[in-house]
Amino acid sequence: MDFASVEYSLSVMLLVTSVLGMGAMLTVREFGDVFRAPQGILAVLFAQIVITPVVALALAYLLRLPPGVAFGLLLIAAMPGGLFSNLLTHLGRGNVALSIAATAVSTLLCLVSTSMVLQLYGSTHLPDDFKMPVGLVLADIARYLLAPLLLGLS
Repeated sequence: MDFASVEYSLSVMLLVTSVLGMGAMLTVREFGDVFRAPQGILAVLFAQIVITPVVALALAYLLRLPPGVAFGLLLIAAMPGGLFSNLLTHLGRGNVALSIAATAVSTLLCLVSTSMVLQLYGSTHLPDDFKMPVGLVLADIARYLLAPLLLGLS
């Protein structure tokens, strides 16, 4: 049995179901409010692109992590938060529209920002031909984040 493909399929089903459910509780107006006052999204992007990688590098330095582990920590820090942050926002009765919008924007920006962060801070550990799979990431965002959200939106 190919456990990796089973895990991927289950993860996709979880993501689609969760986003569909959260979208069913939101309105287009709530997303409009988020984008009319974009300070929240800008704060998330600043934390995601600047603060988190710097904290990861500082931890790697302070804990004297081996280079491979430090690069893995940097890679995780450079990636957007995703579904878990949206779920915790929902459970904590936070601004779910802001959380989903910030996740969507940071996920789209990660196509550039993750490559930039990894090139800037971790270039010694990257292969020379490293490139983000932009087409695959965009397709996944459309299929598993935007489509279920739009289907569920009231």
